[in-house]
Amino acid sequence: PRFSDFAMQGVCFGHMIPSYALPYIKKDIFKEAVEKTPNCTAVVIHKKSRENESSIDEVSEWARDMGLEIIM
Repeated sequence: PRFSDFAMQGVCFGHMIPSYALPYIKKDIFKEAVEKTPNCTAVVIHKKSRENESSIDEVSEWARDMGLEIIM
């Protein structure tokens, strides 16, 4: 699904990280983004981002470690 589809369902977004930036995101920055988003329960990964498969795997692992749901 597209981000606008989620928004129309009432899903709120905190931080958005563009796919081109994924290879440069470090765990501490990811953790800070999650912690600064009130009531964060999930990470949404857009299918276009899968071009950076290794970065997606890393972010997914961090999200799981923090107890977050991963939505693709």
